[in-house]
Formats: sequence, structure tokens, C-alpha cells
Amino acid sequence: TDDFTAAPEICKYLANPIIVCFSTSEPQTVEIQVDLLANMQEIHEVPLLLVCKDALSYTRRCADKFELLLTLNTPCKPGEIVEQVVTVSRNLVEARYESERYLDEETKDESERIPSEVIRAPSKDQLIVSFFAQSDEFDFTKRQSGKNFVYFNKLNISKDDLLPNDHKTRMAVEEFVQAHSQQVHAHIKRTTFMAKEVLDVTQLVDQQHEQAIRTASCLFGWTANGHTHNLLTGDYTNKATSVRKDLASTMEQSAHKIRTELKSESAGDIVMTMSKLLSQQRAPDTSEDSLAASLVIGMDLMDRICWGSGHWNPNHAYRLVRQCMRGDIEHIHHSVVFSIIKIMANAFESSLSVHQLPRPKRDEPRAEPEGALKERIHRKVQAGESKVTLSALQPGMRLMRPVVSTDGTLLLPENVVLDDDIIWKLWRLAAIKPLYTPVCVVEG
Repeated sequence: TDDFTAAPEICKYLANPIIVCFSTSEPQTVEIQVDLLANMQEIHEVPLLLVCKDALSYTRRCADKFELLLTLNTPCKPGEIVEQVVTVSRNLVEARYESERYLDEETKDESERIPSEVIRAPSKDQLIVSFFAQSDEFDFTKRQSGKNFVYFNKLNISKDDLLPNDHKTRMAVEEFVQAHSQQVHAHIKRTTFMAKEVLDVTQLVDQQHEQAIRTASCLFGWTANGHTHNLLTGDYTNKATSVRKDLASTMEQSAHKIRTELKSESAGDIVMTMSKLLSQQRAPDTSEDSLAASLVIGMDLMDRICWGSGHWNPNHAYRLVRQCMRGDIEHIHHSVVFSIIKIMANAFESSLSVHQLPRPKRDEPRAEPEGALKERIHRKVQAGESKVTLSALQPGMRLMRPVVSTDGTLLLPENVVLDDDIIWKLWRLAAIKPLYTPVCVVEG
């Protein structure tokens, strides 16, 4: 209907409403319709699916209004609209439940001041020690890789930045994405983009493999048919082992197809190694093909978990960080796991909207610390001190200012010497409750 004014009243009688705005009107009319929806505060917590020509161009008008906004360009198949609605409906209740559970139960203690028993000598856990020993190699802050991952839809990225240079391979990629949904297409674009980001920052493998990595990122699921949407975009870490086996089998078949039809041995080797890593026929190592395969499969998994529901999900992103910190992602080389942690840390500090806080909490004004605490926080940076973002903190740094959350809670006092446990806990806190100050002031 063209009468959108009825939407708030209708939504009152639905348990978990979803608004689908389908329009074939001229751009000026669509703008009016979108503005009308954006001005209805009663429906801002209802997911909105905007289906029209060049739908993404209208997101700036209402992206900051709706808790969840998805877009779908016309022309599109009716099944694609249904697929988006089903994806949202399946994840809507789960996301709201997880948000409440993480805040009320699992993170109840972490939402308060960090207890004194955490302030201790660095942990001997090999994974953590190895992470901070190599952390200089994983500085994604300058490139804002985490922020770009969260706001990927707003980036102006050309095909030349993502697609392989080879014409025949480009045509194969174009045909592949056309046979699948827009969500699969978006997943492939983000995976390829983030693989290039990590490669540029870490130099994990030689740059001569960049074209092969692009091909592998785009075509590791080449042999999957159009009805295997979840196999290409769904999180397989919490599914039956048969799902992982099916995906590994698809990768193996795609590797053979890449070798035979595209004559790309290097890209085929990467995808074949991805299959072996996923099926645990091979353990990750420092060989070029294993590192390249870990890079692609790691970025693929990061996107599956964080964007698997069709939108950025902070609850799932937090779960991914915990899985990485516990060492649960065993089929990916630890260098890629470290990259994922740093990318997520940069994502969490990039904006308030990427956190797990429910929308009413996010809309609350920041609580300004008072009295002596306010003076300590805003004291001018002195000689020998420097500002360091959360994602760049290192063990051994000494806090010269308190760390405070947005609600005014004192998390850490000044003069605390940071160790790996405290830093990892701060990163986890940043995913739940953003800090009042986006940087910590530490001894230089």
C-alpha cells in the first residue's frame, strides 16, 4: 500500500513484525516514502527491508533510525525477497534473546569495574603470549579495517579492487554471483575485500599471490548450486559436522573446476587447501598455500558469523572474539586468528552502534563523570605520555588516566600496568559497553 501511515498501528498487533517497503516508483517518490518511514519513531525498532531500484542509495536517509535495515535492488526475484524476510525472522528473536542474555548473565560481572584479581602478571597461555609478541604485525587501526568491515555497504569500492585481473576469471565470477542471491554476492565482496586488507597489513604471504587469493575468495563455492544459500553464507561452527563436510566437498570440487577451466593452479591449490583445513585433513602451517588458505577461510568465517543474518550482528561478533580468544578456531592459522581479533577490536571502538547494547540503551545520553574523576579523565596529556587506541594497547603500558564506560562506571584506575589479560578483557568489554573515552592515555 502507498499509505505507510498505517504501519505503526499494524505493528502493534504483530509479535515480531518486519516491514517490507517494495517500490517501483520514481526516485523522488521513493525518497518521500523512505523519509516518511524514517520519521515514524514508533517503528524504528522494527526491521525494515527496502526493495527498490538502487536501494542502497537511500540508506543514508534512515540507516541511523532503524535498528536493522536491509536493502535489495530491483529487479530481483520474488524468492530473494522471501529469502531476506526468512533470514531476518529466523535471527530476530535469537538476536534479541542473545543481547539480553549476554548483558544480564554472561557479562554481568564484566559490565562492572574490572576486579582486582585480574590485575596480575601476564598469562602464560601460549596463544595470548604469541598474540602480543606479534601484535605489531596486526595494526589495522590506521586503515580502519574493522570500521570498514562494519560499514562496508557505505564504502565506494570498484570491481577492480575486488575482482581478479584475468578476464576469463572475471566472467566466471560474474556468472557465479548472478546465479545466487544478493546476500551471497555481498558475502563474497566483503570476504574478498577483507582478505586484501589483511594481506596488505600483515604481508602474511607474498603479494604475488594476491590474484590467486582474489580468485579463491570469489570462487571457493563455485560448484554450489543456487539453492545452497546457507552453505555459502551460514555459520558452520555451531552446525552439525555434516554441514562442514558438505562445504569442504564443495570447495574440493571448486578447486578442480578452477584448475581445469581457469587454468589457475595457484588459486586451485588455495581452495583445495581450504577444503583440507576445514575437514581437518590437514593442520594449518606456515607454508604459502596454507597461510593463503587460512586467510581466505578466516575472512569467510568472520563474515559468516558477523554478517550471516544479512546485517552486522554485534552479538555474533562478540561470540567470534570469544571463540578466537579461547583457541576454538583450530582450522585456521593463528596469525589469521590474531588478525580477526584486532579487526574486531577496531570495529568495536569505531562506533557506538556496533555494540551489543539494546537500542534504548544506545540512545541514552552519555553519563558525564563528575568531580575528581572528571578532572582525572580530562587532564591534559603531559610530556612522556601519549594517546593509544584500545586496539593498539600493549602489555607493559601504564595507564595515566582512568578507563571509564559510557554510563560513567570506573573500569580501571590510573597507574595500572596493563597485562595481556586486562587488555583482552577491555576488548571484550568494548564489545558490550563502549568506553566513555575512545582512547586510553598511557605512559609513552
